[in-house]
Amino acid sequence: MKAPNKQDVITYLKSDRTLTGGKNLYNKMIGRSLAIQNGFNRMTDTTQNKAIMYYEIGKLVGITEREIKIYTSKPIAKAETKAKEIIPIYTLEERVIMIDPNASREELLQQAIDLNEVSKIQLPIIPKFAKGLPGNKEMIAFLNENGIVPVKKKKKDLLQEIELYKTQATEKTSTEAIKTLLDYRDSLISKKLNESPIEVKQTLKLYEQFPFLRDKDCPDVYKILVNDMITAYTIYTEEQPLLFSNATLEELAKIAATVKNNFIENKDIWEELEYYQENKTPLGKHAIFFKMEVEKNIQELSAADLNKKVTNLRSNISRNKKKSKDKKRSEDERDASKVLYEKQQAELDIALTELDKRS
Repeated sequence: MKAPNKQDVITYLKSDRTLTGGKNLYNKMIGRSLAIQNGFNRMTDTTQNKAIMYYEIGKLVGITEREIKIYTSKPIAKAETKAKEIIPIYTLEERVIMIDPNASREELLQQAIDLNEVSKIQLPIIPKFAKGLPGNKEMIAFLNENGIVPVKKKKKDLLQEIELYKTQATEKTSTEAIKTLLDYRDSLISKKLNESPIEVKQTLKLYEQFPFLRDKDCPDVYKILVNDMITAYTIYTEEQPLLFSNATLEELAKIAATVKNNFIENKDIWEELEYYQENKTPLGKHAIFFKMEVEKNIQELSAADLNKKVTNLRSNISRNKKKSKDKKRSEDERDASKVLYEKQQAELDIALTELDKRS
């Protein structure tokens, strides 16, 4: 996914200016601060907080405070209508696997910051020092705590020592964090390959069949689909022989359902890959595209609209569940109601996840 550039920020300042829009923009930007990002997530929707957000976002792309005031002093302009960008929500493992080990050091460092639960990165924090002699004493104490004995005790010399310490400590910490992240990625990929049956490795040969998967601009969704397909294929090939085992009728029914579902999943994903290979555009029939679209729409809702959405979904699910069991209705009507409430349940799960994030 392409990081926002200066023009994207200018468009936001001219046509959006919402707190939610600013958070979403900042979370995708290269060079963002994890501390500031977490601070934004705790912000309430006030004029002062939005002004802080405008400043931090503008700073990352070289927009001055004066320019920000000019853009935000004018009435909000109507943004140009364009196709919605579908932004998928990835699991931790998926995000790690999608890392490009050949990316620039800056990009890898940002990945390490974003995935700090894996990289365990702890960038050095420089405290604020008092003014005058008390501040000099604090700086000397800080340097001593970090194994540095300053030769010169003047303020400018101490500040130079601290800046040198920060640069060296950041470099060392960053290098270690990037290595930890890439090592975890390699071990994760090796683990998944070892877990895959020989049949998968020998027959799928996905990168030969679908060379677009190696392209830099290959949509991330197809990488997820490939991972899901391998999982579905593995389950299918492992469960199918069990149909001929000495299982009970109930066990056989469960196994048959698993085999059928995973065979269909594998077939559906293959169809998506073949279509994109030929047309360079999504077929969009697979459930993941519905999920991504729902996630995108729900992320754009205000807190009030999100709570309203949850209430409405719960009411609709309850109503359609009753319809699906109503013997007065035809079998087709009951089946249609079941499909509908299962779809609404999937939407509700996504909405509740988003609600939990904002709490």
